[in-house]
Amino acid sequence: MSETSPVFGMRYTGDWLFWTQLALTGDVIEVYKKLNYYRKHGSSATIEGRRFGTAISEEMDVIKYIESAVPLNAYDRLIRHGSFFKRLLRTHVSHGVEKDLFAKFSDYWGDGRYAYRIERINKYLSLFLFCLNRQRMNRCRTGWWPF
Repeated sequence: MSETSPVFGMRYTGDWLFWTQLALTGDVIEVYKKLNYYRKHGSSATIEGRRFGTAISEEMDVIKYIESAVPLNAYDRLIRHGSFFKRLLRTHVSHGVEKDLFAKFSDYWGDGRYAYRIERINKYLSLFLFCLNRQRMNRCRTGWWPF
């Protein structure tokens, strides 16, 4: 990775971009287990970035890059956009920052309200329909059933 890589200009989500670029170089497996734990304190860059919306803005840039680099089907994109729109709705920033974040979201992916509704429906249906949950769906394909 060269020093001209966008990773070096990112303060909050450069690690996402780094790991994405690394994953694109070879085979990847999914591990559904927490492998890292981070401690956050009030003066950390992460907390500061969330407070002023800069981290969320940077996350949108990385997600847009990932979507351009990794093939995702339309349904997965819609769920991802709905999930991110939900985060925007729940973010506590000033009105001006909130307006800028929603405008950026709209520029990248259009109106997020539809995606948000689909994500919410998916979440509630996944409580009842076993194979809507991504992690469980992989088990469905392999024939492994937890009950």
